[in-house]
Amino acid sequence: MRIGAKNIAWTHHPKDARKLALTGKYDVVFHGHTHIPWEESVENTHIVNPGTLAGMFSKATFAMYDESLGASELILVEKI
Repeated sequence: MRIGAKNIAWTHHPKDARKLALTGKYDVVFHGHTHIPWEESVENTHIVNPGTLAGMFSKATFAMYDESLGASELILVEKI
């Protein structure tokens, strides 16, 4: 999906997120599955797992992505 000037993808599994990132087609790829908040860069693609709002396996988190800055932020629910 294209939002503004960014190509963004979503998938469930982290291994699929990595495969998408390695294609070089996306600026950011979001994934879930582990429910653990995580951010990393693979090549020129940012990979984000927003975690879980339920706080099942770690503290409750979500992610915000600013396409104009090309940056994401993991946010702890207890801090808002």
